Amino acid sequence: MKTKRLMLISLIMISILTNCKKDDDTVLPVFNLKTSDIIDNLEYKIYESLLTNWDYDTIIIVQQTMKSNSIIIDSGAYESFVNYNNNFDTTIATDFINKNLVNFNLDSELLKIGDTKVIIISQEEYDYYFEGKEISSAWNNFTQKYSIKSIYRLSRVGLNDSSNQALVEFKVHSEFWDSDPNSVIHYLVLEDNKWTSKYNVTIFVE
Repeated sequence: MKTKRLMLISLIMISILTNCKKDDDTVLPVFNLKTSDIIDNLEYKIYESLLTNWDYDTIIIVQQTMKSNSIIIDSGAYESFVNYNNNFDTTIATDFINKNLVNFNLDSELLKIGDTKVIIISQEEYDYYFEGKEISSAWNNFTQKYSIKSIYRLSRVGLNDSSNQALVEFKVHSEFWDSDPNSVIHYLVLEDNKWTSKYNVTIFVE
């Protein structure tokens, strides 16, 4: 009789604990990265050179590159690069436009930024947290997993024929933007075997 009573008490306790489980204790779906596309290692070196300038312990980057026609839409941006940089090779713009007509998937093994920890998330994971969601609650849910309130998205790197000048665009999604954020295009030059950002233009979202 005593044994049956103990078993009954145990079952009641298990039931109570199960019913008291938190509503937010949801099992998240598993997000796998896509197979990476073939992108020249030089582009990864340029990403690293540019992003190393930001002193982050950890950075989150979306695996899928952003499509970009910013130079076509904002003719003032193109003119700025030409007018303020005497040695600007205009073939970079052509390469930049052609590479960014479609999305590519970056290689998580090649995207390194010095001592910074790089976290690559899939486009599907980004959409899961943010697509059609209220921005404040979306970031609240995202930071429960990653504890970081900014996400980078990169374009492909446009190069001139000599591969010593480059254009790359990026944007930073953060809790302060309730829509698509502005982006920045950087013009970099290879000097003494080091990529240096010489000029940049902000592309404003209207």
